[in-house]
Amino acid sequence: MVAIFLVIFVGLLLSARWIAKKILLPLDLFINQVKLIKSNNLHFRVKEGPNKDEIHLLAQNFNNLMEHLEQSFILQKTFVANASHELRTPITRMIIGTEIALSQDRSKEEYQKALTSVLEDSEKLENIINSLLKLAQADLEYGSTNLEKVRIDEMIWSLQQEWNQKTGINNLLVEVKDLPMDEDQLSIICNPTLLQIAVDNLISNAFKFSDHQPVKCMLDIKDDGIHIFITDAGIGIEPADLDNVFKPFYSSSSKTEHAGSGMGLYMAHKIITLYQGNITVKSQKHQGTTFHVHFPRF
Repeated sequence: MVAIFLVIFVGLLLSARWIAKKILLPLDLFINQVKLIKSNNLHFRVKEGPNKDEIHLLAQNFNNLMEHLEQSFILQKTFVANASHELRTPITRMIIGTEIALSQDRSKEEYQKALTSVLEDSEKLENIINSLLKLAQADLEYGSTNLEKVRIDEMIWSLQQEWNQKTGINNLLVEVKDLPMDEDQLSIICNPTLLQIAVDNLISNAFKFSDHQPVKCMLDIKDDGIHIFITDAGIGIEPADLDNVFKPFYSSSSKTEHAGSGMGLYMAHKIITLYQGNITVKSQKHQGTTFHVHFPRF
């Protein structure tokens, strides 16, 4: 009797082990595939399998995570490469210009021209560095701290005053449509410094390409949230460039004398999306450009 019991017990034990191994086989395969992923093959994806079970769901979510990770890694590599290039270019021009100026005796006017060129490159270098520092502030950790209720209308009025003082003329025109009595409809919870950087960058970009014409900023409060329209009557954006305006170090193919770091619109987009907003752009060549910022009401 004991022998029969032992045989049955051993049989059940072996059967349970076989069943457990069969059940855990997909998980073992998943773990072994994950171990194959290194920094040089982030494009690798684990097999999701035909069965719509928990392992399939785990593999699917893992692949989605890897997709985002790969895109972030590519963006980081591109950003570093572009940053290095953008920083190196003005430095190289400054070195070459200085070496040429010092290579022989020159007139006062020639020295002034050389120094002016060096100063312009120094200012561009400073703009790039400041943009990178502001961008570092716009990461998720900083953006989620120092949060306050910010009234959009008051922020825009403040920016109008600053820009009109800066330009010496009332070139930033502000229009507010149907201002509601409820303060909450005019406000969003955000880091006020970052949000002001975002809107200020959009205004700065509009003035840069407005050919000394006024820039219009319109605030419209609707049932679906807060809408901000920033419009210039400048040179416009080439249709081929519209998909690239929010990328880091973007430089319009039609840009000539309009200098900049190429980071302003990228930072604006990053900050606005950080606070669940979205931004779109419409443009017509030689007629102007409108940036539309929308903060939905949740």
